[in-house]
Amino acid sequence: MSALRAGSVQGSVFNTYNSFILEELGFKKLAMLETDDFPFPPATFTTRRQTASAKRELLKAFLSAVVEGTRKQSRDRELSLALLKKYMSAPG
Repeated sequence: MSALRAGSVQGSVFNTYNSFILEELGFKKLAMLETDDFPFPPATFTTRRQTASAKRELLKAFLSAVVEGTRKQSRDRELSLALLKKYMSAPG
């Protein structure tokens, strides 16, 4: 959260609690990943209002990619497990 506040990064993913704090500081919530059926711990993407305005199309493309990746993950279990093993150093 400190990197976002310092302007070192343009956006990040936070849980609901930190998202509320950031909103009070003037940041804009881009998406909620958490649902009642899927309590995703880092549940929001957050960015500065200025960045959201200036880079709207880029942010829309990013969020579309997240949705597409999530859809692919839920439909292709074999690929999902292979990627988790590769990038999260999971055994087996």
